[in-house]
Amino acid sequence: MGEASALLTLSDLLCELGRFVEALELNRRALDLTRETGSRIGEAQATATYGNKFLTLGRPTEALEFFRRGLDLARQTRFRQLEASALGNLGDSYAESERTDEAREHFRQSLALSEEIGYQPGVTFALIRLGKLEADAGRLEEATRALDGAARLSRELGIPGIQVQAAARRALLPGGDPRAASELLNSLAPRIGESTRLHAQWWLWLATHDRTRLEEAGRLVDALVAKAPPEYRTSIVEGVRVHRAILWAVQNARSSGALRQVDQEGLREGGVPD
Repeated sequence: MGEASALLTLSDLLCELGRFVEALELNRRALDLTRETGSRIGEAQATATYGNKFLTLGRPTEALEFFRRGLDLARQTRFRQLEASALGNLGDSYAESERTDEAREHFRQSLALSEEIGYQPGVTFALIRLGKLEADAGRLEEATRALDGAARLSRELGIPGIQVQAAARRALLPGGDPRAASELLNSLAPRIGESTRLHAQWWLWLATHDRTRLEEAGRLVDALVAKAPPEYRTSIVEGVRVHRAILWAVQNARSSGALRQVDQEGLREGGVPD
């Protein structure tokens, strides 16, 4: 499992850097290795990370198949932390496909299992997932409760990405604090990934209408598309809801002269024109 684990770590790093072809290849090698060695836990982990990469690439249907397989493998291992994580992954693919009820059910199952076994990181991740889902669904009381819980636990456990997500998404709800969320994002930016920064910038733009937030969110989407292989550029734009929303907002803000133009033909082709 040591070699497979190292391959997965490198694969995740390459994915964060936008080097998707290399990331997928290393993930495939790790998955093959776990199968060769008969490591069910390793295979479950490699299958889940494969699914996460397809979700990043805007392919939720393909991700869903990996996540279903990952959940089956996690249950075979009886490693319940892994099962809780797999339930959350499945919920992510349902949420991206706008299958809200199914996403909610899987997030709740992940939360209940994490609480049952005392797995606090799992509780934190389930709460942030539920908070974002319920906020998008307009269920403000449920969203506030989940986001506040995620914020508290992520501070206690030292999970900066969840801290930033919780604060930024909470800024859009009654009682939220956009200024504090902005300060938190700025202070923790070196410790969080690009996906978290992208989402946080988008939510803070929605909360404050600070054009620099939208500019930065658009820049991050542009960079992601530019680094992706041609076969994934369309899905990265069209298959990820937040990317579509950001580019639509950029396009509608272009008349101010503060943002560069994004033409509709470029969006249909899956890229962001220069």
